[in-house]
Amino acid sequence: MQISAEIPVATAADLQPLAGEDPPSAVLRVVGARGGLAQTLRPNGRPGSVLVTDPALVKQVLVRGSMDEDLGLIRNFALRAAAPHGLISLTGQEHRKVRVAMAPCFRGSGLAPLQDALDRRLEGGLDEWPVGEAASSAKLVLDLMTKVFMEWVLGPLEPGRERALCAAEQSLLEVFHHAIPDLNQLWPGSDGEGPVSFDQMVSRFFTLRTLISDTVEEAPRGMMAQLDQMLPPQGDGLRRSAQLTDHAIHLLLAGLDTVSQTTGLLLHHLGENPGHVDRIASEATLGGEQPFTEACIKEILRLYAGVPVAVRVTGRPVEVRGLVIPAHRPLMAFLICMQRDARSFERPLEFLPERWLEGSTLFMDPSAYMPFGTGPHICLGETAAKLIMRRLVPAICSRFAIRTETPGLVPVLVRIVALPMRAPRITLSRR
Repeated sequence: MQISAEIPVATAADLQPLAGEDPPSAVLRVVGARGGLAQTLRPNGRPGSVLVTDPALVKQVLVRGSMDEDLGLIRNFALRAAAPHGLISLTGQEHRKVRVAMAPCFRGSGLAPLQDALDRRLEGGLDEWPVGEAASSAKLVLDLMTKVFMEWVLGPLEPGRERALCAAEQSLLEVFHHAIPDLNQLWPGSDGEGPVSFDQMVSRFFTLRTLISDTVEEAPRGMMAQLDQMLPPQGDGLRRSAQLTDHAIHLLLAGLDTVSQTTGLLLHHLGENPGHVDRIASEATLGGEQPFTEACIKEILRLYAGVPVAVRVTGRPVEVRGLVIPAHRPLMAFLICMQRDARSFERPLEFLPERWLEGSTLFMDPSAYMPFGTGPHICLGETAAKLIMRRLVPAICSRFAIRTETPGLVPVLVRIVALPMRAPRITLSRR
Protein backbone atom coordinates (compact mmCIF):
# COMPACT_ATOMS: atom_id res chain seq x y z
CA MET A 1 0.00 0.00 0.00
CA GLN A 2 1.50 3.31 -1.08
CA ILE A 3 1.09 6.78 0.36
CA SER A 4 -0.88 9.01 -2.00
CA ALA A 5 1.57 11.70 -3.05
CA GLU A 6 -1.19 14.29 -3.41
CA ILE A 7 -2.54 14.08 0.15
CA PRO A 8 -0.46 16.08 2.66
CA VAL A 9 1.16 14.04 5.43
CA ALA A 10 0.75 14.76 9.15
CA THR A 11 3.17 12.75 11.27
CA ALA A 12 2.65 11.71 14.89
CA ALA A 13 5.25 14.34 15.81
CA ASP A 14 3.27 17.02 13.95
CA LEU A 15 0.11 16.05 15.82
CA GLN A 16 1.58 16.25 19.31
CA PRO A 17 -0.21 19.03 21.21
CA LEU A 18 1.76 22.18 21.89
CA ALA A 19 1.68 23.92 25.25
CA GLY A 20 -1.90 24.81 26.09
CA GLU A 21 -3.37 22.48 23.45
CA ASP A 22 -5.30 19.25 23.72
CA PRO A 23 -5.45 16.66 20.90
CA PRO A 24 -8.47 18.22 19.12
CA SER A 25 -6.68 21.57 19.07
CA ALA A 26 -3.58 19.91 17.63
CA VAL A 27 -5.57 18.19 14.88
CA LEU A 28 -7.35 21.41 13.99
CA ARG A 29 -4.04 23.32 13.82
CA VAL A 30 -2.15 20.72 11.79
CA VAL A 31 -4.87 19.40 9.46
CA GLY A 32 -6.41 22.85 9.01
CA ALA A 33 -3.06 24.14 7.75
CA ARG A 34 -3.12 21.32 5.17
CA GLY A 35 -6.51 22.28 3.76
CA GLY A 36 -8.64 20.18 6.08
CA LEU A 37 -7.33 16.84 4.78
CA ALA A 38 -4.16 14.99 5.80
CA GLN A 39 -2.87 11.43 6.01
CA THR A 40 -0.89 10.00 8.89
CA LEU A 41 2.03 7.61 9.12
CA ARG A 42 2.20 4.73 11.56
CA PRO A 43 5.37 4.27 13.63
CA ASN A 44 6.58 1.65 11.10
CA GLY A 45 6.28 4.17 8.26
CA ARG A 46 3.19 2.59 6.69
CA PRO A 47 0.16 4.76 5.93
CA GLY A 48 -2.31 5.31 8.72
CA SER A 49 -5.60 7.18 8.78
CA VAL A 50 -6.78 10.06 6.64
CA LEU A 51 -7.88 12.93 8.90
CA VAL A 52 -10.64 15.28 7.78
CA THR A 53 -11.64 18.56 9.45
CA ASP A 54 -13.09 20.63 6.58
CA PRO A 55 -16.93 20.67 6.96
CA ALA A 56 -17.64 20.12 3.27
CA LEU A 57 -15.23 17.17 3.14
CA VAL A 58 -16.58 15.74 6.39
CA LYS A 59 -20.10 15.78 4.96
CA GLN A 60 -18.89 14.18 1.74
CA VAL A 61 -17.11 11.42 3.64
CA LEU A 62 -20.01 10.68 5.99
CA VAL A 63 -22.79 10.80 3.40
CA ARG A 64 -20.86 8.79 0.85
CA GLY A 65 -19.68 6.42 3.56
CA SER A 66 -23.33 5.68 4.26
CA MET A 67 -24.53 5.36 0.68
CA ASP A 68 -21.60 3.98 -1.32
CA GLU A 69 -20.41 0.40 -1.01
CA ASP A 70 -16.87 1.75 -1.53
CA LEU A 71 -16.93 3.04 2.05
CA GLY A 72 -18.02 1.21 5.18
CA LEU A 73 -18.16 1.60 8.92
CA ILE A 74 -14.94 0.88 10.78
CA ARG A 75 -15.28 -1.97 13.26
CA ASN A 76 -13.56 -1.43 16.57
CA PHE A 77 -11.43 -4.51 17.25
CA ALA A 78 -12.62 -4.93 20.84
CA LEU A 79 -16.31 -4.74 19.93
CA ARG A 80 -15.79 -7.04 16.96
CA ALA A 81 -14.18 -9.68 19.18
CA ALA A 82 -16.70 -9.62 22.03
CA ALA A 83 -19.95 -8.66 20.27
CA PRO A 84 -19.52 -9.45 16.55
CA HIS A 85 -23.22 -9.38 15.71
CA GLY A 86 -23.99 -6.00 17.30
CA LEU A 87 -24.90 -3.02 15.16
CA ILE A 88 -21.53 -1.25 15.35
CA SER A 89 -19.64 -4.41 14.33
CA LEU A 90 -21.74 -4.94 11.19
CA THR A 91 -20.95 -3.46 7.79
CA GLY A 92 -22.58 -3.01 4.41
CA GLN A 93 -26.08 -4.29 3.77
CA GLU A 94 -26.17 -6.26 7.02
CA HIS A 95 -25.57 -3.06 9.01
CA ARG A 96 -28.24 -1.22 7.05
CA LYS A 97 -30.79 -4.02 7.50
CA VAL A 98 -30.33 -4.15 11.27
CA ARG A 99 -30.26 -0.36 11.59
CA VAL A 100 -33.63 -0.06 9.82
CA ALA A 101 -35.10 -2.73 12.10
CA MET A 102 -33.79 -0.97 15.24
CA ALA A 103 -34.81 2.56 14.26
CA PRO A 104 -38.37 2.41 15.73
CA CYS A 105 -36.86 1.86 19.19
CA PHE A 106 -35.27 5.31 18.99
CA ARG A 107 -38.20 7.46 18.00
CA GLY A 108 -41.75 8.25 19.09
CA SER A 109 -43.47 5.63 21.21
CA GLY A 110 -40.46 3.36 20.82
CA LEU A 111 -38.70 5.49 23.45
CA ALA A 112 -41.33 4.64 26.08
CA PRO A 113 -39.01 2.22 27.94
CA LEU A 114 -36.44 5.01 28.25
CA GLN A 115 -39.09 7.46 29.48
CA ASP A 116 -40.26 4.90 32.04
CA ALA A 117 -36.71 4.28 33.28
CA LEU A 118 -36.13 8.02 33.68
CA ASP A 119 -39.42 8.42 35.54
CA ARG A 120 -38.48 5.68 38.00
CA ARG A 121 -34.84 6.61 38.51
CA LEU A 122 -34.35 10.34 38.18
CA GLU A 123 -35.72 11.85 41.37
CA GLY A 124 -34.46 9.15 43.72
CA GLY A 125 -31.08 9.09 42.01
CA LEU A 126 -30.61 12.84 42.41
CA ASP A 127 -31.55 12.58 46.09
CA GLU A 128 -28.38 10.51 46.55
CA TRP A 129 -26.03 13.11 45.04
CA PRO A 130 -23.65 14.64 47.62
CA VAL A 131 -23.89 18.29 48.55
CA GLY A 132 -21.21 20.53 49.96
CA GLU A 133 -18.26 18.54 48.62
CA ALA A 134 -16.47 18.52 45.28
CA ALA A 135 -17.31 15.54 43.09
CA SER A 136 -16.65 14.47 39.51
CA SER A 137 -19.58 15.73 37.44
CA ALA A 138 -19.23 12.92 34.89
CA LYS A 139 -19.09 10.24 37.61
CA LEU A 140 -22.24 11.57 39.24
CA VAL A 141 -24.07 11.38 35.94
CA LEU A 142 -22.54 8.01 35.05
CA ASP A 143 -23.64 6.36 38.30
CA LEU A 144 -27.21 7.55 37.78
CA MET A 145 -27.40 6.90 34.05
CA THR A 146 -25.92 3.39 34.29
CA LYS A 147 -29.02 2.36 36.22
CA VAL A 148 -31.29 4.16 33.75
CA PHE A 149 -29.63 2.51 30.76
CA MET A 150 -29.72 -0.96 32.33
CA GLU A 151 -33.45 -0.64 32.93
CA TRP A 152 -34.04 0.88 29.48
CA VAL A 153 -32.12 -1.81 27.60
CA LEU A 154 -32.76 -4.89 29.78
CA GLY A 155 -35.93 -3.99 31.71
CA PRO A 156 -36.38 -3.82 35.52
CA LEU A 157 -33.79 -5.99 37.30
CA GLU A 158 -33.57 -7.49 40.76
CA PRO A 159 -31.16 -5.41 42.91
CA GLY A 160 -28.29 -7.90 43.09
CA ARG A 161 -28.15 -8.45 39.34
CA GLU A 162 -28.48 -4.74 38.67
CA ARG A 163 -25.50 -3.99 40.92
CA ALA A 164 -23.42 -6.65 39.17
CA LEU A 165 -24.37 -5.40 35.72
CA CYS A 166 -23.69 -1.75 36.58
CA ALA A 167 -20.27 -2.59 38.04
CA ALA A 168 -19.36 -4.70 34.98
CA GLU A 169 -20.53 -1.99 32.60
CA GLN A 170 -18.50 0.77 34.25
CA SER A 171 -15.44 -1.47 34.42
CA LEU A 172 -15.70 -2.18 30.72
CA LEU A 173 -16.00 1.51 29.83
CA GLU A 174 -12.40 1.90 30.97
CA VAL A 175 -11.39 -0.35 28.06
CA PHE A 176 -12.99 2.02 25.59
CA HIS A 177 -11.13 4.96 27.06
CA HIS A 178 -7.91 3.30 25.90
CA ALA A 179 -8.33 0.52 23.35
CA ILE A 180 -8.75 2.45 20.10
CA PRO A 181 -5.55 1.88 18.12
CA ASP A 182 -6.31 4.13 15.14
CA LEU A 183 -6.63 7.05 17.54
CA ASN A 184 -3.91 6.02 19.98
CA GLN A 185 -1.31 5.81 17.20
CA LEU A 186 -1.77 9.57 16.72
CA TRP A 187 -1.02 10.34 20.36
CA PRO A 188 0.82 7.36 21.87
CA GLY A 189 0.72 7.44 25.66
CA SER A 190 -0.97 10.83 25.73
CA ASP A 191 -3.18 10.05 28.72
CA GLY A 192 -0.25 9.02 30.92
CA GLU A 193 -2.06 5.99 32.33
CA GLY A 194 -1.32 3.29 29.75
CA PRO A 195 -3.81 0.91 28.19
CA VAL A 196 -5.89 -1.68 29.96
CA SER A 197 -4.11 -5.03 29.51
CA PHE A 198 -5.44 -7.54 26.99
CA ASP A 199 -6.25 -10.04 29.75
CA GLN A 200 -8.19 -7.39 31.66
CA MET A 201 -10.05 -6.38 28.52
CA VAL A 202 -11.11 -9.95 27.74
CA SER A 203 -12.12 -10.62 31.35
CA ARG A 204 -14.23 -7.48 31.55
CA PHE A 205 -15.94 -8.11 28.25
CA PHE A 206 -16.99 -11.61 29.08
CA THR A 207 -18.07 -10.75 32.62
CA LEU A 208 -20.53 -8.24 31.18
CA ARG A 209 -21.47 -10.51 28.31
CA THR A 210 -22.31 -13.41 30.62
CA LEU A 211 -24.45 -11.22 32.86
CA ILE A 212 -26.37 -9.76 29.92
CA SER A 213 -26.77 -13.13 28.23
CA ASP A 214 -28.19 -14.71 31.39
CA THR A 215 -30.62 -11.79 31.76
CA VAL A 216 -31.80 -11.93 28.14
CA GLU A 217 -32.18 -15.72 28.13
CA GLU A 218 -34.57 -15.59 31.08
CA ALA A 219 -36.97 -13.38 29.09
CA PRO A 220 -36.23 -10.32 26.92
CA ARG A 221 -37.55 -7.16 28.52
CA GLY A 222 -37.04 -3.43 28.01
CA MET A 223 -35.60 -2.52 24.62
CA MET A 224 -34.49 -6.12 24.15
CA ALA A 225 -38.15 -7.15 24.13
CA GLN A 226 -38.81 -4.59 21.39
CA LEU A 227 -35.85 -5.79 19.36
CA ASP A 228 -36.86 -9.41 19.78
CA GLN A 229 -39.98 -8.57 17.78
CA MET A 230 -38.23 -6.42 15.16
CA LEU A 231 -34.80 -7.77 14.31
CA PRO A 232 -34.26 -10.03 11.33
CA PRO A 233 -32.36 -13.30 11.91
CA GLN A 234 -28.57 -12.90 11.95
CA GLY A 235 -25.89 -15.53 11.37
CA ASP A 236 -26.26 -19.22 10.65
CA GLY A 237 -27.26 -21.03 13.83
CA LEU A 238 -26.90 -17.91 15.99
CA ARG A 239 -29.18 -18.09 19.02
CA ARG A 240 -31.58 -15.19 19.36
CA SER A 241 -30.31 -14.50 22.88
CA ALA A 242 -26.73 -14.19 21.54
CA GLN A 243 -27.88 -11.71 18.91
CA LEU A 244 -29.75 -9.62 21.49
CA THR A 245 -26.77 -9.78 23.88
CA ASP A 246 -24.46 -8.32 21.21
CA HIS A 247 -26.87 -5.46 20.55
CA ALA A 248 -27.30 -4.78 24.27
CA ILE A 249 -23.50 -4.51 24.72
CA HIS A 250 -23.26 -2.02 21.87
CA LEU A 251 -26.20 0.06 23.04
CA LEU A 252 -24.88 0.25 26.59
CA LEU A 253 -21.31 1.11 25.60
CA ALA A 254 -22.11 3.56 22.81
CA GLY A 255 -24.93 5.41 24.55
CA LEU A 256 -24.05 5.49 28.24
CA ASP A 257 -20.54 6.91 27.97
CA THR A 258 -21.46 9.65 25.50
CA VAL A 259 -24.46 10.89 27.49
CA SER A 260 -22.62 10.77 30.83
CA GLN A 261 -19.46 12.54 29.69
CA THR A 262 -21.33 15.20 27.71
CA THR A 263 -23.77 15.97 30.52
CA GLY A 264 -20.91 16.07 33.02
CA LEU A 265 -19.13 18.63 30.84
CA LEU A 266 -22.34 20.67 30.59
CA LEU A 267 -22.69 20.77 34.38
CA HIS A 268 -19.08 21.95 34.59
CA HIS A 269 -19.77 24.87 32.25
CA LEU A 270 -23.12 25.73 33.82
CA GLY A 271 -21.38 25.94 37.20
CA GLU A 272 -19.16 28.72 35.86
CA ASN A 273 -22.18 31.01 35.65
CA PRO A 274 -24.86 30.71 38.37
CA GLY A 275 -27.19 32.72 36.16
CA HIS A 276 -27.22 29.92 33.62
CA VAL A 277 -28.30 27.40 36.25
CA ASP A 278 -31.01 29.74 37.54
CA ARG A 279 -32.30 30.36 34.02
CA ILE A 280 -32.64 26.63 33.30
CA ALA A 281 -34.37 26.11 36.65
CA SER A 282 -36.78 28.96 35.88
CA GLU A 283 -37.68 27.50 32.49
CA ALA A 284 -38.34 24.13 34.12
CA THR A 285 -40.67 25.75 36.67
CA LEU A 286 -42.63 27.66 34.02
CA GLY A 287 -43.04 24.65 31.75
CA GLY A 288 -43.61 24.92 28.02
CA GLU A 289 -40.72 25.64 25.67
CA GLN A 290 -37.25 25.85 27.17
CA PRO A 291 -35.13 27.77 24.64
CA PHE A 292 -32.20 28.48 26.94
CA THR A 293 -31.97 24.86 28.09
CA GLU A 294 -32.01 23.78 24.45
CA ALA A 295 -29.32 26.35 23.63
CA CYS A 296 -27.09 24.99 26.41
CA ILE A 297 -27.48 21.44 25.09
CA LYS A 298 -26.66 22.56 21.54
CA GLU A 299 -23.62 24.48 22.73
CA ILE A 300 -22.12 21.64 24.77
CA LEU A 301 -22.60 19.34 21.78
CA ARG A 302 -20.82 21.91 19.61
CA LEU A 303 -17.92 22.37 22.00
CA TYR A 304 -17.26 18.68 22.71
CA ALA A 305 -19.42 16.83 20.12
CA GLY A 306 -21.58 13.86 21.03
CA VAL A 307 -19.47 11.80 18.61
CA PRO A 308 -16.07 13.58 18.46
CA VAL A 309 -14.77 11.54 15.52
CA ALA A 310 -16.70 9.48 12.97
CA VAL A 311 -14.77 6.84 11.06
CA ARG A 312 -15.26 5.12 7.71
CA VAL A 313 -12.97 2.75 5.79
CA THR A 314 -12.38 2.77 2.05
CA GLY A 315 -13.24 -0.49 0.28
CA ARG A 316 -11.37 0.58 -2.86
CA PRO A 317 -9.67 3.79 -4.09
CA VAL A 318 -12.04 6.72 -3.52
CA GLU A 319 -11.82 10.26 -4.86
CA VAL A 320 -12.37 13.10 -2.40
CA ARG A 321 -11.93 16.67 -3.63
CA GLY A 322 -9.92 15.50 -6.60
CA LEU A 323 -7.57 13.44 -4.44
CA VAL A 324 -7.47 9.66 -4.56
CA ILE A 325 -7.53 7.91 -1.17
CA PRO A 326 -6.26 4.31 -1.47
CA ALA A 327 -8.31 1.27 -0.53
CA HIS A 328 -8.52 -0.04 3.04
CA ARG A 329 -7.70 3.36 4.54
CA PRO A 330 -9.55 4.65 7.63
CA LEU A 331 -11.12 8.07 7.10
CA MET A 332 -11.48 9.95 10.37
CA ALA A 333 -13.93 12.85 10.30
CA PHE A 334 -13.05 15.05 13.30
CA LEU A 335 -16.43 16.58 14.11
CA ILE A 336 -15.12 18.12 17.31
CA CYS A 337 -12.43 20.00 15.37
CA MET A 338 -14.64 21.54 12.72
CA GLN A 339 -17.08 22.66 15.42
CA ARG A 340 -14.23 24.48 17.16
CA ASP A 341 -12.94 26.16 14.02
CA ALA A 342 -12.89 29.97 14.20
CA ARG A 343 -13.77 30.07 10.50
CA SER A 344 -17.16 28.54 11.34
CA PHE A 345 -17.89 29.73 14.89
CA GLU A 346 -17.06 33.05 16.50
CA ARG A 347 -15.21 32.67 19.84
CA PRO A 348 -15.14 28.90 19.23
CA LEU A 349 -13.50 27.79 22.49
CA GLU A 350 -16.01 29.56 24.74
CA PHE A 351 -19.21 28.09 26.11
CA LEU A 352 -21.74 30.61 24.79
CA PRO A 353 -25.27 29.19 24.69
CA GLU A 354 -26.57 32.61 23.65
CA ARG A 355 -25.16 31.99 20.16
CA TRP A 356 -28.16 29.67 19.60
CA LEU A 357 -30.82 32.13 20.79
CA GLU A 358 -32.93 34.29 18.54
CA GLY A 359 -31.31 37.66 17.92
CA SER A 360 -27.74 36.51 18.52
CA THR A 361 -25.11 38.43 16.55
CA LEU A 362 -22.40 35.79 17.02
CA PHE A 363 -21.32 34.43 13.65
CA MET A 364 -21.68 30.71 13.03
CA ASP A 365 -21.92 28.41 10.03
CA PRO A 366 -24.74 25.90 10.62
CA SER A 367 -23.28 23.56 7.99
CA ALA A 368 -20.29 22.97 10.29
CA TYR A 369 -22.51 21.72 13.13
CA MET A 370 -23.09 17.96 13.12
CA PRO A 371 -22.35 16.61 16.62
CA PHE A 372 -23.93 13.24 15.83
CA GLY A 373 -22.63 12.99 12.28
CA THR A 374 -24.81 13.37 9.21
CA GLY A 375 -26.35 11.38 6.39
CA PRO A 376 -28.21 8.06 6.56
CA HIS A 377 -25.79 6.77 9.21
CA ILE A 378 -26.23 9.69 11.59
CA CYS A 379 -26.00 8.43 15.18
CA LEU A 380 -29.07 6.28 15.82
CA GLY A 381 -29.20 7.43 19.45
CA GLU A 382 -29.35 11.18 18.79
CA THR A 383 -33.00 11.57 19.77
CA ALA A 384 -32.56 9.43 22.88
CA ALA A 385 -29.48 11.37 23.98
CA LYS A 386 -31.28 14.69 23.64
CA LEU A 387 -34.34 13.34 25.44
CA ILE A 388 -32.16 12.31 28.39
CA MET A 389 -30.39 15.66 28.57
CA ARG A 390 -33.66 17.58 28.30
CA ARG A 391 -34.99 15.66 31.30
CA LEU A 392 -31.80 15.39 33.34
CA VAL A 393 -30.32 18.90 33.12
CA PRO A 394 -33.47 20.84 34.19
CA ALA A 395 -34.02 18.34 37.02
CA ILE A 396 -30.47 18.94 38.30
CA CYS A 397 -30.65 22.73 37.96
CA SER A 398 -34.05 22.87 39.69
CA ARG A 399 -32.68 20.95 42.65
CA PHE A 400 -29.12 22.25 43.02
CA ALA A 401 -26.99 25.35 42.77
CA ILE A 402 -23.76 24.37 41.01
CA ARG A 403 -20.24 25.69 41.51
CA THR A 404 -17.40 24.67 39.22
CA GLU A 405 -14.07 24.00 40.93
CA THR A 406 -11.77 24.81 37.97
CA PRO A 407 -13.52 27.01 35.37
CA GLY A 408 -12.65 27.05 31.70
CA LEU A 409 -12.50 24.80 28.68
CA VAL A 410 -11.80 21.18 29.68
CA PRO A 411 -8.91 19.61 27.71
CA VAL A 412 -10.08 16.35 26.19
CA LEU A 413 -8.69 13.22 24.61
CA VAL A 414 -10.38 11.96 21.46
CA ARG A 415 -11.84 8.54 22.17
CA ILE A 416 -15.31 7.17 21.43
CA VAL A 417 -16.25 10.19 23.55
CA ALA A 418 -14.51 13.47 24.24
CA LEU A 419 -12.78 12.14 27.36
CA PRO A 420 -11.64 14.82 29.83
CA MET A 421 -7.91 14.81 30.54
CA ARG A 422 -8.81 15.97 34.04
CA ALA A 423 -12.15 15.09 35.57
CA PRO A 424 -14.27 18.27 35.96
CA ARG A 425 -15.38 18.63 39.56
CA ILE A 426 -18.41 20.51 40.81
CA THR A 427 -19.85 21.30 44.23
CA LEU A 428 -23.62 21.14 44.69
CA SER A 429 -25.82 22.88 47.23
CA ARG A 430 -29.54 22.32 47.59
CA ARG A 431 -31.89 25.11 46.60
